Amino acid sequence: GIIDEDDTNVLQELIAFLQESRRVHGVDIHNLRIVQYGAVLHIDCHLTVPLYFNVLQSHAEVDALEKAVRNQYGDRVEFFVHTDGCRPSACPICAHPECPQRKAPFTGLLTWTLDNSLSDQRHHARLRTGPTAERP
Repeated sequence: GIIDEDDTNVLQELIAFLQESRRVHGVDIHNLRIVQYGAVLHIDCHLTVPLYFNVLQSHAEVDALEKAVRNQYGDRVEFFVHTDGCRPSACPICAHPECPQRKAPFTGLLTWTLDNSLSDQRHHARLRTGPTAERP
């Protein structure tokens, strides 16, 4: 396989951490990749943020995510995040309580897993929500 057991463990640990650190404006994480160069972990992913966010607001979400990851993993991490604006199909998994663009009611957070976080496809494109969850 492309991912050996140790890499899978690191990915699962990271995904669980991202799930626990989730912020209300971080609608989705997908296309997650980790590459290890010696002691350094290079992590990149796509973060879906509200469509109406401007560049500064999007960067603030990226900065908060990067800070959380660095606090957890230290300087051994290089972290690159690409932001995507959400789409109306993401409304059911978006926990933002006052979104001015909402087209559908919130039904529950999508739990990020190894399978769905590695996918290059945005989760709301193949929406699979679990039971209704609380907002983060």
